[in-house]
Amino acid sequence: MLGPEDLKLSAIDCKNGEEVDFLYQFIFDHHSTPKNLLPTKEELNSPSLFFFRAVLDEKLIGMSSYYKVTPFLAETQKTIVLPEFRGKGFGKKISSLMEDLIKNRGFKKIRSAIYIQNLKMLKIKLDQSYIIEGLLRDHDAPGLHEYSLGKILG
Repeated sequence: MLGPEDLKLSAIDCKNGEEVDFLYQFIFDHHSTPKNLLPTKEELNSPSLFFFRAVLDEKLIGMSSYYKVTPFLAETQKTIVLPEFRGKGFGKKISSLMEDLIKNRGFKKIRSAIYIQNLKMLKIKLDQSYIIEGLLRDHDAPGLHEYSLGKILG
């Protein structure tokens, strides 16, 4: 049986209109951010944003992305695990693969903003040696608070 150790990331080409349409709809259908705060198709095409499918034996089970903040710092964003794969270690594996990818691309620090109610992802990040660097009150909208977590990549 396939498990998290078999998970792979594959890049999504945000210059391809069909890929952007897929990505936009996937995020809209599955991300916990209020729909009016999700990125537009145009915003998904930013040269500083990089999106990846999480694939298990060619089956899409989720996605994640990172934003190039500076040449030193990348911030992970929009990690999604489809409901039928939650609670099985796939979120942890996606987070680990994203960290490895970001480190291999030369970044020295990784950051992630996690909604305070997303206790599962918060636990994943803390278990992976991230530290809470701050609280972002009303970050996306009034009442949407996030923890800012960071980790120096060795």
